[in-house]
Amino acid sequence: MKLISTRQSKNRCYLVAALILALTLPSMAAENGWTELKFPVHETITGISFVSPKLGYVVTSGSKYARTNDSGKTWNVYTLGKEDPQYDDVFFLNADTGIICGQRGFAARTTDGCKNWVRSFWGDTTIWLTSVIMLEGGSAVMVGLIPGEMPKGEVFRSTDAALNWKQLPDSGYGFGELFYRKGEPICFQSYGKLHYSVDSGRTWSTLKTVAGKTGRATSFYGQTGVICGNNAMIACTWDRGRTWTPIESREEKVHFTSVELVDQDTGYVAGTSSTLMKTINAGKSWRPEPVLKDTVDFACMKLVGKYLYIGGTNGVLLRKKVK
Repeated sequence: MKLISTRQSKNRCYLVAALILALTLPSMAAENGWTELKFPVHETITGISFVSPKLGYVVTSGSKYARTNDSGKTWNVYTLGKEDPQYDDVFFLNADTGIICGQRGFAARTTDGCKNWVRSFWGDTTIWLTSVIMLEGGSAVMVGLIPGEMPKGEVFRSTDAALNWKQLPDSGYGFGELFYRKGEPICFQSYGKLHYSVDSGRTWSTLKTVAGKTGRATSFYGQTGVICGNNAMIACTWDRGRTWTPIESREEKVHFTSVELVDQDTGYVAGTSSTLMKTINAGKSWRPEPVLKDTVDFACMKLVGKYLYIGGTNGVLLRKKVK
């Protein structure tokens, strides 16, 4: 009887230990080398920004921001104001200075590591501020749109670390996400156009992309560039944007929201309905990369050192080593 009792006791201990482990694991395996990180809020993750491989921030559709100090294994969640609108993007220049932007013309910045936040945009509250970046030297660029049948794009620039903003001349309709990587120009799309600046947003030039398509996200690596958008739109350039080639896709009902080039040949696009696709030949062809069994709409993607992060609905946050 003692032996049976001891075995039963051990089995109960193993069961309890397994249950505790399952509840406390910071991440779980997905597919194709992806790891699903445990995020504490079941809202859409709309923006991702990392200062270092360990220190990062995300914002959500429920007006929250979260900070990690361990590469996304654990998160602390914060709110700025109960009446804040949806947050759409976040960008941190360093551990102290960052900015959040979102709907209803919302933008707020911190210069003391999130101890205090100050509203920094007091313009038209009908503007949906969708994307923001900050640069060394005090420059910052923010884009957005005024909703409507043909959404009108708006561009703003700051020269005092996102405290005050000046509106730039009208450049088109339906602006997408800002792209910036050290050594590359600042870029964003409007309807059938790519706008870029090589002088921290002081002056802008325009290139034609794909007529009749609404672009959303942009990524460049060397000579290779990829844009993606609604109705499974993907187009590639191999001459730094001078000419663009549309890429056919079978996923016509998918809206692509994000793109990241890991190098000149390897890249990923993500979008609605759990769609994630990968190229290994500079965008000439793309293959699906299944990640999750449950359906999720991916909303943002960010390359951080050797790792790629993807955020989506219901607090889904994925990570994969891609370098």
